[in-house]
Amino acid sequence: MVLAIGCRQRQNGVAVSTPILTMKENTMTNHKLHSRLLAVALLALASIAVGPAHSADEATKPPGAVAAYADDATITAKVKAVLIEDQQVQSLSIGVTTEKGVVKLSGVVPSAEVGNRALQLAARVQGVKNVQSDLQLRPAG
Repeated sequence: MVLAIGCRQRQNGVAVSTPILTMKENTMTNHKLHSRLLAVALLALASIAVGPAHSADEATKPPGAVAAYADDATITAKVKAVLIEDQQVQSLSIGVTTEKGVVKLSGVVPSAEVGNRALQLAARVQGVKNVQSDLQLRPAG
């Protein structure tokens, strides 16, 4: 029997050397995975939310309104995903709403720098026509 120190897996009875991640590397890898999964979930949720709105409201909305709603939901999901991926903004609770391509960010930020960073990130998302801020600075102390 062969013992393989530092190996995490075996293939056909043979130890395969794989790198062992440090605690910090493992945490970062898990964080990236969770961020990506959350982004996919938000996009999936946005597409699911559009389905019922399309069928129920199709007769009452003017042509193109349902498509605009779908676009707004997609933009909102993409902006949220971008904010989650950013190191400076990810831990903040920033609300995102979109209407006719205009994104509105709301919530409390620790500094003007972080607020500006969130606005810049939102503005870079495809489909965003304008970004409005309802962000408030957290009082010092």
